[in-house]
Amino acid sequence: MKYKNKTTTIIYVLFNLLCVSVFGQLQNIEQLNTTTERIASENDVAGGTLSVAVFDATSGEQVYGFNDEKLLTPASILKVITTNLALEQFGADFKFKTVLGYNGTIEEGTLYGDLVIKGYGDPTFGTDRFGEEFHYKSILQKITQSLVAKQINLIKGDIIVDASHYNTQLISPKWLWEDIGNYYGAGIGGFNFNENKYDIYFKSGREGEETEIVATKPSFLNVELTNEVYAGPPNSGDNAYVFGAPLSTTQYVRGTVPPYENEFKIKAALPNPAHTFASILKSHLANTGIFNNGEAKAHYSSTKGVPFKQIITQFYSPPLIEIINETHKKSINLYAEGILKIQVSNCSVNNISGNTLVATGNYLTNNGFKNSQFVIFDGSGLSPLNKITTQLMANLLSKISKKPHFEQFYNTLSVAGNSADGGYLKNILKGTIAANNLRAKSGYMSGAKSYAGYVKNKSNNLLAFTVIANNYTCNNAKMKAYLEEILLKIAELN
Repeated sequence: MKYKNKTTTIIYVLFNLLCVSVFGQLQNIEQLNTTTERIASENDVAGGTLSVAVFDATSGEQVYGFNDEKLLTPASILKVITTNLALEQFGADFKFKTVLGYNGTIEEGTLYGDLVIKGYGDPTFGTDRFGEEFHYKSILQKITQSLVAKQINLIKGDIIVDASHYNTQLISPKWLWEDIGNYYGAGIGGFNFNENKYDIYFKSGREGEETEIVATKPSFLNVELTNEVYAGPPNSGDNAYVFGAPLSTTQYVRGTVPPYENEFKIKAALPNPAHTFASILKSHLANTGIFNNGEAKAHYSSTKGVPFKQIITQFYSPPLIEIINETHKKSINLYAEGILKIQVSNCSVNNISGNTLVATGNYLTNNGFKNSQFVIFDGSGLSPLNKITTQLMANLLSKISKKPHFEQFYNTLSVAGNSADGGYLKNILKGTIAANNLRAKSGYMSGAKSYAGYVKNKSNNLLAFTVIANNYTCNNAKMKAYLEEILLKIAELN
């Protein structure tokens, strides 16, 4: 039985009065529908689109739908499609690798050849999210130790970071110019470092005055920064944006930061992570007594990689399930894009067929969904041109609940009202039946707010749901409150 918002019919009323449905949720479906219709008719929502879909995960049947067949921008809830596909294909224990090697020969402490770091798409290389052993400072130490073990104290060649495992198309061509220079719009390549981001520190004076860039971290950027940032009003926060393309040697910073700050930090996309790491490694080795008379270089061409004669050591990422946990709870676009790229042999535009990514599109059609239900251009949801129906998303989540890896997948979703969870849902629905019960991935971008996940209702049945709002005119906080009302009504179904 599927209840939709199309006009409440006499048949449906009689059904509720005379029958006991096999789906207990239908007893309170009118309250959900009344709330949804009221919110959809609000002045700041009515000009846009509100869509809701709920499935009984046990039976696989849809129990509620409101505008659920309309194509809408999903924002970051799209990540759950990407991550689940990777779990099915590679398993929870899959790890990315990065290889340290060399070409040439080692003679009497001298490497006559190039030191090569070959990346295989690890989005976590050098990050500080998973403990000290994965941080780039620990990696630099391990590289030094490996060279010392080989008795290498001089490199007569270049230090090359090989990012050619993928090509030079580091971002979706459908991403916005205002996003791609900022940390959340950093591209993903064959080699990635420090989540392909860096920090810019500003010193500001009075409101309206020009600011000064006092530092960048890391410092080896190989980028010319043009500062067009001014001091804004007091307590105005970070309103500075970085503009620049991947692999570019020039970036522009525009907007405002608060006044009278000595070191106000913003996060930017690192345009050439391979070159930056090569430069950092060259400097680090020199400081530890291992000198190099060549250059720090980056290689991106996918037509020919950098050969190396011998592997010195290898580095591995955390298990895929741990990366997915961070992807879901912290909504890291870079991780989602990295997870997407392992699903195909070649990356980016070469895998776009019509309006879908081949791997993702095939996965959805193989699960019984129609091409008319989705338009997908990336793995993270950052493109505003992504479109999907709530019916597809909720149905897919219902199908996922039958998969062998479901428990692991489920546990990576943020828990509503749980302060210790660390995800974006930790402060919502506290003190309600949904707290510590509802688990979901949230999504947000300008004009789009969404939730997709699971909740156990009063009868302890698992429901899969998706809620998306597009093109509303209120602020994010108000739209969030609206959608929380709907989420609570879903949790109260019985």
